[in-house]
Amino acid sequence: MASTRFPFERFLGPRYWPTWVLLAILWCVARLPYRLLYYVGNAIGLLMYYLPLPQRKVAFANIKACLRELSPVAQRDLLRRNMMAAGLSLFEAALSLFGNEKKLQAMFRIVGLENVQAALQQGRGAIVMGGHMMPFLLVGRLLAAHMPYYVTVKPARNKLFEAITQHVRLQHYAGVINSRDLRGMLKHLKQNEICWYSPDQDFGREQTVFAPFMGEPAASLTMPARLAKASRAPVLPLQWERLPQGRGYQATLLPALGNFPSDDEIADARRVNDTIELNVRKAPEQYLWLHRRFKTRPIGVAALYKPKRDKSLKLYRRLLFIIFPIVVVVTLWQAIKAREPRYFFQRLGWMLPPHRDNEIWVHAASVGEVNAIIPLIEAMIAKNPEIAITLSTITPTGARNARGKLPPGCRHIYLPLDYLTMVKRFIKRLQPRCGLIVETEIWPQLFWTANWKGVMLILVNARLSHRARLDKYWIQRLTSYSAQQLSGILARSTSDAEKFIALNPTANNVKVIGNIKLAIANAAVAAPIDLGRPYVLAASTRDNEEAVLLSAWKEVKRSSHLLVIAPRHPQRRDEIIAVARQRSLNIAIRSRGDQITAATQVYIADTFGELRGLIAGSSFVIMGGSFVAKGGQNILEVAHAGKAVVFGPHMENFIDESQRLLSAAAAIQVDSADELPTTLSMLLEDKSLCDEMGEKGKQCLQGEADIVERYLSALQSLCKPLQPRQKSDTPAITD
Repeated sequence: MASTRFPFERFLGPRYWPTWVLLAILWCVARLPYRLLYYVGNAIGLLMYYLPLPQRKVAFANIKACLRELSPVAQRDLLRRNMMAAGLSLFEAALSLFGNEKKLQAMFRIVGLENVQAALQQGRGAIVMGGHMMPFLLVGRLLAAHMPYYVTVKPARNKLFEAITQHVRLQHYAGVINSRDLRGMLKHLKQNEICWYSPDQDFGREQTVFAPFMGEPAASLTMPARLAKASRAPVLPLQWERLPQGRGYQATLLPALGNFPSDDEIADARRVNDTIELNVRKAPEQYLWLHRRFKTRPIGVAALYKPKRDKSLKLYRRLLFIIFPIVVVVTLWQAIKAREPRYFFQRLGWMLPPHRDNEIWVHAASVGEVNAIIPLIEAMIAKNPEIAITLSTITPTGARNARGKLPPGCRHIYLPLDYLTMVKRFIKRLQPRCGLIVETEIWPQLFWTANWKGVMLILVNARLSHRARLDKYWIQRLTSYSAQQLSGILARSTSDAEKFIALNPTANNVKVIGNIKLAIANAAVAAPIDLGRPYVLAASTRDNEEAVLLSAWKEVKRSSHLLVIAPRHPQRRDEIIAVARQRSLNIAIRSRGDQITAATQVYIADTFGELRGLIAGSSFVIMGGSFVAKGGQNILEVAHAGKAVVFGPHMENFIDESQRLLSAAAAIQVDSADELPTTLSMLLEDKSLCDEMGEKGKQCLQGEADIVERYLSALQSLCKPLQPRQKSDTPAITD
């Protein structure tokens, strides 16, 4: 215990004045008679009970979860008494700082001090462990006069308040240790001193295990067991309580726990929780129910409290609110253009299908993601036919693709826009057991709502697009916050996994499985489309890219071959026609039924669902999205069809795929559009080279034929409904 002068001169600035006023009020309160404080504190607590405070809601949620055996009337009565105890604890905090020691000690009694003395005789110090009962600040100070100990604390954010409390603590306690300073505690235990530790707080998933507390799974710190194991110090449970009718306080030190710690972290955490639970059940109205003890939940368990929204999520919501009229108009226009009213209503969260038992929701944004996830959906149904699959997409083209490929019994919907009311209706209506999100789809409000409602979300074939503006702090923070709502992140590559871990360094739910698009190796090759003439396919071209490709094609003197352009968005047909005519190229349009003649140079395949057939029928493929800054497109379908592929410098979204094919000599990457004419001429003149590259591409995919099984195994370990049910199992009771 130390007595030093407080450095007042450091805290004279205007920003500290409000804190000084508060401290002056606390000092005055500590001078009032205790009986007056007792009755006024209870009155303040009763007022808090009738006010709509968020802490009151937290306390009531905790009481309902932990004391289910009580009737609703008894639970509300306990909440009322707990809030009254909380009101009194405000004055107890003032007494712990500025109260008269002699008067306070007259109100205090201690039981079991001989248990501490017996523990210290072992020469390894002692760990005194207690829960957060309401009077713990005051009782902790009074206890220190009978057995000097080191108190572990979490520093306050307010610098002046922290300095004052630290100054007062050093006058009463043997010393102060940061609650995360394991080495500091070990040092004092080795000197045969006493350390106090309170483990019943939720610090997230770091260094915690889930163990029951009052019947609820709680993220429980492993620190007590680790500390006891490292120091071999005995652990003594401490119980404290406020005596009835304001008659004072009592601290009870129980004998040291026997055979603690064990080799089982969960068993040790459960034992720690049980010792605290004994104190809580003895005086439940005095426990700090206002604390969000169950903030961190096991995977797939609904949140007990409404999750707090991160600042970045609040900004995101405001931006969505501002652009809402524009979003509605654009959505209506897309529905009219697609001639599908369902698109408009479902995107606004209406006309959604009802819940089915064992519902699994899968989301794939558009055509590429749908193609990637279909083999996994088929495998899930084959393993467990009782599950019901609902696939959501964002685009009408993705919807058409999905309806043509989904197995029987599966259904398609459009994913609602990421507005809170819409995603709430979606989750409430569908009630999925778990959701699988394919690739880069991150929707902050949807993820937040799903986590709140206990819907397990798993990112499949996870990757972060190169266009994700993670250089912007608030976007990086929003992406990180959204990723924290996920129960699992199954990454397609090590580099993608590292990106997710960089967003949340404490994440332990990231696992590298592989690229699910490699499952195409097990699929049948589409029937080739014969156009009557040999052709080179420019697949999935993007805005401003056709100009580059058409200019390069015009330089190639190869009249026997056509250039077939299959744009990623067929509605851009008129734009492509204009670009081709500017270059005086003879064109034909597939959607118009134009005939291909000997004079035709360019054929625009502006139809839907024929890309795989065009790939199979081509001499080789030029991959779109790679000659403009769009990140490229999936080149694995080209390799699966046994075709050579050429792509440009922009393959940022498909780095692993492009490196795989380049390493196998199954692809050619040009650094600029200037190199494209030479490369095209080389491939057109050497058919054997095209065939050799195509064959190498097919062989390159064969080593990943088990990718679907790997994903299925990983998903089954995370999502219980996906586990194959044994014939002897009884059907699960669904909510």
